[in-house]
Amino acid sequence: MSYHEDMLRPIVGAKIVGLADCPGEMNEQYVGLVVRKTLPGRDKTFVIWAERDPEGNGPGAFGLQEVDEGE
Repeated sequence: MSYHEDMLRPIVGAKIVGLADCPGEMNEQYVGLVVRKTLPGRDKTFVIWAERDPEGNGPGAFGLQEVDEGE
């Protein structure tokens, strides 16, 4: 299993429920997908961030952030 597969494993079976955005440095805008996974007794929410510059340099990457239900 690769590093990226291990990072994304927690969202297997999750549903896309929204979009996220966050201002970055130098007027960059980061966008992502909000996903929710239903577990017995609770839900877990994550944001999958698209981490690639607007010019398309490089192969691109992603980041996975678990969100506390209070956020």
